[in-house]
Amino acid sequence: TSAIAGLEIATALKPPLCTADSGLAKFDSAVFLSVCYLFILNAFFISLATYLVSVWLRFPRKAQIDVEQQVRVKRLIIAFALLISIPSAIIFLQVLTKLRFDRGVRNFVSKEISNGTRQSVRWEINETDAKNTLRVFTVGSEISPAETRELGTKMSSYGIRGLSLEIIPMNV
Repeated sequence: TSAIAGLEIATALKPPLCTADSGLAKFDSAVFLSVCYLFILNAFFISLATYLVSVWLRFPRKAQIDVEQQVRVKRLIIAFALLISIPSAIIFLQVLTKLRFDRGVRNFVSKEISNGTRQSVRWEINETDAKNTLRVFTVGSEISPAETRELGTKMSSYGIRGLSLEIIPMNV
């Protein structure tokens, strides 16, 4: 029924509008602009899906347009779809890169630093100094400077590059 389609459209469009209000209230332009982009993205692709379903179901057209104008409209739709999809693709790649990096750090810490006599408590990336540092807080047996250097060379096999390693024992 049409109620289901209306509910789905409302579900896709209303949350960005509510969040945009929150961004405006807090004068947070980053939140406001990002949810406006999400709203435009949702609205465009809902409209595109509606158009494609109406063509697929062969609904009668209200007005006939010539072939040249149809081609121009189709090209415009494709160009706009690509244009508004580019930021989403960039954001997706950034998130994917961060997830892979975090997984690499978690695997490195759990497989290389934690063992039967030593356990990592937590880790953090320190980005305040000139060189980014992976700081791992451990309890149990201490790690020698030579072992720390050896562990530092193993980091690249986990997809962790551009970080120096610092092991911080928390033994009491």
